[in-house]
Amino acid sequence: MNYPTILILLLFAFSNAEQLLYSGSFQECADDLNNPDQGFYEPVVIALKRSKSCSDSDTRLSTSETVLHLRFDISDFKGESRISDNALSCVEKYLKNARKNGKSAVVRFSYDKNYAGNYNNPEPYSMSTIENHISQLSQVLVNYKEVIIAIEAGMLGPWGEMHGSTFGNDYNCKTRVFKAWLSNTSKIPILARTPVAIFKYFGKSLDQMERDTISKSDKGYWLGIYNDCFLASSSDQGTYTIDRTRETKWLSNQNKHLPYGGETCKTASYNDLTNAVKEMKLLKLNYLNKEYHDGVISKWKSSTWSGSDSLFNGMKGYDYIKRHLGHRLYLKSISVKYERYGSFELSAKLGNSGFGNLLKPKKIDLIFVNSNGSIIKRKKVGSYSGSLSLSFESTLLSSSYSSYKVYMCFYSSKEGNTLYYPMRLANKNIYNSSLKAHLLFNVNAGKLSKP
Repeated sequence: MNYPTILILLLFAFSNAEQLLYSGSFQECADDLNNPDQGFYEPVVIALKRSKSCSDSDTRLSTSETVLHLRFDISDFKGESRISDNALSCVEKYLKNARKNGKSAVVRFSYDKNYAGNYNNPEPYSMSTIENHISQLSQVLVNYKEVIIAIEAGMLGPWGEMHGSTFGNDYNCKTRVFKAWLSNTSKIPILARTPVAIFKYFGKSLDQMERDTISKSDKGYWLGIYNDCFLASSSDQGTYTIDRTRETKWLSNQNKHLPYGGETCKTASYNDLTNAVKEMKLLKLNYLNKEYHDGVISKWKSSTWSGSDSLFNGMKGYDYIKRHLGHRLYLKSISVKYERYGSFELSAKLGNSGFGNLLKPKKIDLIFVNSNGSIIKRKKVGSYSGSLSLSFESTLLSSSYSSYKVYMCFYSSKEGNTLYYPMRLANKNIYNSSLKAHLLFNVNAGKLSKP
């Protein structure tokens, strides 16, 4: 073999050798991120009528909070076998407008007129009617999975809380409601009011539920809990009816992939800040009513956080809770390795200081931006489901671009230039609010450097 051939082979080998181009670390920030699918919510009651259409906009959807609790009053259909097209169109309008306004929604339906707390069997005394209504409503809801955090099973009892009426207290009726929602939807969390109602659905005891694992292929995998008396007493006013410690431990595991939330209902030692946060972490709390209960909300707003996560020490308890509802993902470090022909692999380590987990996967784009702030190139590089490690491959720009910045953007969907449900990481000084993206590194004359 002659020398020119050897030289060519050596050059070829070198060009394909893996080299570390850049590694860097990042810092967590204490900002309020306002990410989708989690947070304190605004309750919105909407009365659905047989012949009356709703407007195309509702000022209540322009709240500063990212989460809405859409409480649909379907009392007008208590004696009807079907929900009218006008009413179904109204449900769709609210979900469509929630998406337009960047709001995520928890959805509940109730026959309790005006959500006034009527205890005298507000629902139709017919499960087949309720099942028909669920089937109709589901045909609308399944088109808005991106918007919906969860469907609180509702339908029975005052406020749709599945208690407080003779008919609504029957576990067979509750099971039929769960089955109707689960069979008419797919991969939308359906939330029951109590753990024992879930145990009855599976036909198992707590002992059996603790031993068994719910298969991902089982429709019941998507059955979780909402708690309308969170941290109110030793039983949370009847939420836990067997053994609170065991039920919350079981629920903690179920909530790894499901949202959990609700509202508080009275002041108690259980909702003192330190104890409250401990249980919020255990149960992976995602969402909570900002308006109820006043006494508990006031308690948190007058309390001051002090804990091992010193970044937040001195913050008011309410603000600390708000920042930790759901996930709070942040970059810890990245490593960029050259692979071949201008391509590279980026590996990242992340942390999560929130109460919960990322429940909906996000798409990932890399955005290449020049020194004037203009986008040179945007490329989808993968998806992300909330793990604490992340890797993907991409390609640096050609040598004709001597100086540019590389950003990473997480989002749910994209239409034209509009991003829906972008996610912000909890990092200092790297988020660009216009791009909805995070600065990973700079490139200057082919060399990578920290943001």
